[in-house]
Amino acid sequence: MRRLMIFLSLIAGMLTACVTPPKHAADDDGLTQRLKSHIVYLTSDELQGREAGTDFEKKAASYLAEQLQQMGVKPYAYCDEEAPSDSLCYFQPFSATRTTVYRQTSITVMDSSGESLRGFTWGDDFANYHDMMFPVQMSAPVVFAGYGITAPEFNYDDYQFLDVSGKFVMVLDGEPVSANDDYFYGDIPSSYSSPLFYKRHRAKELGARGIIVLAEGKLREQWSMFSDYFKSSSLDFSALPEDSADESGRMPFLYATPNFFRKVIDYSLYSLDSIEARSATGGTVPHFDIPAIRLSFRAYVRRTAVPSNNVIGYIEGTDPDLRKEYVAIGAHYDHLGKNEKGEIYYGADDNASGVSATLEIARYLVARPVRRSVLIIFHGAEEKGLLGSDYITMPETPKPFDITDVVTYLNLDMIGRGHTDSMFVIGSSKISLELKNLIESINTKGKYFHFDYVFDREDDKNYYYYRSDHYHYAKYSVPIAFFFDGMTEDYHYPSDTEDKIDYVKIRKMALLGHEIIRSVGNRERRFRVTEKMYE
Repeated sequence: MRRLMIFLSLIAGMLTACVTPPKHAADDDGLTQRLKSHIVYLTSDELQGREAGTDFEKKAASYLAEQLQQMGVKPYAYCDEEAPSDSLCYFQPFSATRTTVYRQTSITVMDSSGESLRGFTWGDDFANYHDMMFPVQMSAPVVFAGYGITAPEFNYDDYQFLDVSGKFVMVLDGEPVSANDDYFYGDIPSSYSSPLFYKRHRAKELGARGIIVLAEGKLREQWSMFSDYFKSSSLDFSALPEDSADESGRMPFLYATPNFFRKVIDYSLYSLDSIEARSATGGTVPHFDIPAIRLSFRAYVRRTAVPSNNVIGYIEGTDPDLRKEYVAIGAHYDHLGKNEKGEIYYGADDNASGVSATLEIARYLVARPVRRSVLIIFHGAEEKGLLGSDYITMPETPKPFDITDVVTYLNLDMIGRGHTDSMFVIGSSKISLELKNLIESINTKGKYFHFDYVFDREDDKNYYYYRSDHYHYAKYSVPIAFFFDGMTEDYHYPSDTEDKIDYVKIRKMALLGHEIIRSVGNRERRFRVTEKMYE
């Protein structure tokens, strides 16, 4: 009975889906309403922001699986009769480690008698990436050690007249300003500039109890945005520590805001403003103890195992030979959950927009399959570090296809905002110029969008090519194209809501994406790979 019901459901889905994709100027085919229906549900209070590893993410995953089943998209894996739900047949489960740094984590400035003078809070004043954090309670004197560098070949040593043993070391990011290629290599950063790979090791080597680095660059400029990330939990594939794991050999390593540095240095004879003025002009940066105070640091950190899922279906190709290859299209379906104030991050553009278009592309492809098989992939835990796409593309991950059999991957991540007739395209020529040419040809013929390739430039500082799921496919030399509407003022804020979505734009992207998949799926040969990421 169970198998008969599945069969009848698939047939019904195929019959309702057997429609020809409309021209993008029309709006009488139900596509726009279906796109809206998906986004309204995914951004509803019922799903609470779809944070990875939560029941709300799983509820979103079940919705996607049910949609695929109703359309007639086949499940990613065989599901036996013992499975509690048909929708689980579409799940590719993976387990990650969740790290939570609790808001009680703090640094307190204390005077020599142990009296509390000032307090600083996790995320607002200091932080680091979650995998660098561990439980600790400690109190130590504090010193300022310039850049925290010992470089004998340049006759430079910030620690020459300092005793940092048993103390917190505060340092500037970067290295001395230089226009001389023979002195810290001029404008090219040397290995000494790295807080993670050099400065913390040097401080620990000298006996420091901890190191605090002044935030610079994007971290300093956009601390308020990063703050929400620091305050939320993170996921990665690191192993859970043993219950008896000894943390005594680890040293706290933190980044802190200018306000933190300014307030702590105020207890000395110097000021942060004067120090930064000297640093900017290549002057000598001072090094000094701050004997009037101690820093008390308490970190409350917990790591737990968390399940997540990719949701994967496939549409079998019509060609007996080419059906062994796959064209893939996908979008991540998770978002950020809620913030500490209880506000929901709805994630309408990021990325209910891409999910909705991918679902509707699947509907058209079921009605008119192409020669190659098509993978429909909704990645989990993208917001926690591209974990779902990382997991599915690993060669050792169990799956019914090999990554070398995927001929193209299209990534739809944030496609519902910005100008209706414009779309950023990223990476389409990175692996194969043929893919870019094909997409351009289809787009020109259909008059869908003006394509903007500004984020493909080598000097782009946003690094979007490395910041969404397509990157893990590109690592294995799969030609990719990432369609993206650009950052808005609502990016990663609770204000990314459904009412701001441009459904005309998503509709056009769904129709364009469908045409691209059809063309790639029916090609006689694979794209010629012009650049391999990894040999």
